Amino acid sequence: MTSWQGSRLGHDVAVLGNILVDEKVISQAYAAFEQGRKGAFATRLMLALKAGEEQGGDNRCDKQAARSAFVSVYNPHTGAITELSVFGTDKGGQPAVTLLKNKFDKLYQTDQGTN
Repeated sequence: MTSWQGSRLGHDVAVLGNILVDEKVISQAYAAFEQGRKGAFATRLMLALKAGEEQGGDNRCDKQAARSAFVSVYNPHTGAITELSVFGTDKGGQPAVTLLKNKFDKLYQTDQGTN
């Protein structure tokens, strides 16, 4: 399978990747980030990652889309850095972004205003 690499730039966002299934991974991640404009920044990042996963993600991972995923968000109001990660899941297991989103949702389910 041939891999795709590329990017999409916006006013205040850059979405890029390599070894991807196709250009839809980037275009859908960008669209999800833009559509979430009214939401918190961290939520928009998670939506973008999930949209990229749903389009196939990394072409080396088949239906798993990715075996590792992470997100780091700095909160300028508190100085806190939130880092969530999923590294090296078993080949053929659950997609890493899905596992990351589960962690994200648990973290922010009671703390919606701070992400």
